This record gives sequence, structure tokens and C-alpha cells, in this order.
Amino acid sequence: MLNRYTCPEVIPKMKLENKKIFIFGAGASRGAQYTHPIYKPPLLKDLHEILYFFEKMEHPRRLNTTQFYNYHLTAKELSDSENDIEKMFTDLLLIDLLFREVNIAAVSPNDIEIKSIIANRSLLEKYFGFDEERIEKMKMLIKASSGIFSNPKNFTTFFIKYLNDYLNLSIYNSYCDYHASLFKYIEFNDTVVSFNYDQILDFTLNSLGHLDHKSFENLNFESVRFPSHSKPKIPIKFLKMHGSLNWYQDIHNHSLIHYFLVSEAESLPESPDGSPFTIILPHHLKNIFYRTNRVFKAHIESFKIALQEAEIIFLVGKSFMNSDNELNNLIIESCSSKKKTLYIIDPLEKDYKFTEYHKNLFNAEIYDTRKTIFQHYLEPFSLVK
Repeated sequence: MLNRYTCPEVIPKMKLENKKIFIFGAGASRGAQYTHPIYKPPLLKDLHEILYFFEKMEHPRRLNTTQFYNYHLTAKELSDSENDIEKMFTDLLLIDLLFREVNIAAVSPNDIEIKSIIANRSLLEKYFGFDEERIEKMKMLIKASSGIFSNPKNFTTFFIKYLNDYLNLSIYNSYCDYHASLFKYIEFNDTVVSFNYDQILDFTLNSLGHLDHKSFENLNFESVRFPSHSKPKIPIKFLKMHGSLNWYQDIHNHSLIHYFLVSEAESLPESPDGSPFTIILPHHLKNIFYRTNRVFKAHIESFKIALQEAEIIFLVGKSFMNSDNELNNLIIESCSSKKKTLYIIDPLEKDYKFTEYHKNLFNAEIYDTRKTIFQHYLEPFSLVK
């Protein structure tokens, strides 16, 4: 297929009925229309800073935060994650899994249980491998993980709540014209995929009439709730691959997940019945959730089908040049049988390694690129013959 790099003067226009998949990453939210001029929606590299932000401000959640922040600093140092927060959350998840193996009901192990775990060499090697330096660092982190606010499970729960508070500060209107302009030619069979926790896409798609219960068919949600004024016109498939801060675990059965999208006038408490948000934090063990959680498992299957059927892919502020090997292998496998057409909207749109990587990942020819979602809004793609 001709593309802008092989023949710039001839740009083929796509047919309206071609199946499309829109894939959004953190860069799409960062470049959204209504965001705070200073406290921007975070990229992966910014997540450590969110904790420092709440440490410095007077915040209603600051209950015994000294222990919480000290644990954060300890975990960051011992997991060598100054520039890679995924390593820290991976180690915390491994420690949580280890604790559950020793005592599945333990919220915070006591000193005797901690000493027993540290003395169990085979158990440590099972979770952390055989590198002596790493095992010694994990022993130190396990010793630091005995308090209520420094238990890995509780620490991540508080982090997720801080993240939600930060995004509420950062994004002051979840509808975005820049996002909406991408959906001008969206059709019933198209799929929108988000790797973000915020609700910019949720509200924008809903405002445009592209969400209803059909958008969530076969995704195994226990219930789906929309604003009362919603008027669906062309519902599409909507997938949030890492969960969302409007997904709630059922208070009585945490394996059941509810999707709630409500207007400001119908606002819910931060978590219905006190139940936690459902997201996958950045770590190297996402396959655990992809394989065992019924909602995430259904999302993976739907993503695979959407990739197989798609002819056009929009990649918006998302890079797959990461450690999520299982998901990347799924993309390669799903796209292998049919050549795709790829649009890239990303600050790295001129970066050869970035564009070539995604061109090969999606088995695609690059049709066009834009540096930002705002630039696309000013100079929209022409898709229709």
C-alpha cells in the first residue's frame, strides 16, 4: 500500500466502512483539552512524583502518612526503581503474593511471621530468583512491610486513591474536543481501546452517543450504569485494558466488578459501599490479571478479536516499547494475517525507532502522523472517499 513515506503526493483515502480500532495511552490524556496547566495527567515516569505532591500539600487523606512515605522511599530504593516505577510495584506485588502464600488472611504480618519468611530461603528464591544481592534487598523490604500503612496491599490501595485524587485535580472537564474529532467517522463495528485510568474517553464517547450497554457486552461486568441523560446513537466496543477509576469491586464479592459512569449531578462517593477501584498498576506481572480476572480476561479476548478484524489503527499517545511482552506478542499474533493501515499521533511521530517498531508490531503501513492530539484537531485526517 502507498503511504506518505513512499509516495507523499498520493495519499489514499479510507472507506468509511473499514473497521477501525483506536488505541489511547497516557499521552492522549496528557494532551487533552481541559487539564491543569501545572498538574498535568501523569505519564508513567511521573508516578513517583504524585506521592511527593501529596506529601507536601495539606490533604484529607494524610493519615499517618510518615510511615506511608517512608515505605515509599524504602521500596523505591530497594527495588532500584528511581527511573522505573514498574520495578517497585512488581516487587510489592511479589511480596504481597508471598505473604498470601504464608497466610492468605494476613493483612499485615507480625514480627514472628516476618522472621519466618526471611528465614525461608526456598520461598524467597521462588519469588525473587537466585541473585544474592536481590534477595538481600527483598529481605530488607519485607522487614519494612509489617505496618498497616506499609503493607504492600494497603500501600498500593492508598496509592490508587492518591492517583484518583490527583487526576480529579488534573482533569477539570472530562469531555475533550480533541478526542471527539477522532471519532467523526466512527462506526458501529469499531473499537476504542484505552490504557488510561481516567474517564476522558468514557465521557467523550458517551457525550457523542457512542456508549451503551452493547459497548460492554461479553466483558463480564456485574452491572453497567450511565448518566440518566445518555442518548446512544452509534454504540461501539469500549475496552479499558488496565481497568479504570470508575470500575468498582463489589463490596461482598471482589471478583465482581461494576462499571459506573455518572454525571456531576449524579456523583457517587469515591467508591460505592467503600469498595476499591479496579485497576492494574504498572508492573511486570500483568499477565496474572489478564489470565485470572474474568473482566480483564474478557478484555484481552475482545482486544484480540478487534485487532484481527481491524483494517485501520489509530495509535494515540501510546507506546508499546515496554516490558509487557505477553500483550505485545498477542498484538503481533492478532495482526499477522492482515496488513493494517496505521495512523500515529504522538510526540515521537518523527522518531524512526518508534515508528518502525509500531509499524512492525501491527503489521502495518503508516498512513500519516501527527505530533499531538491538538495538532490532529487542527488538521484532521481525511478518511472518507
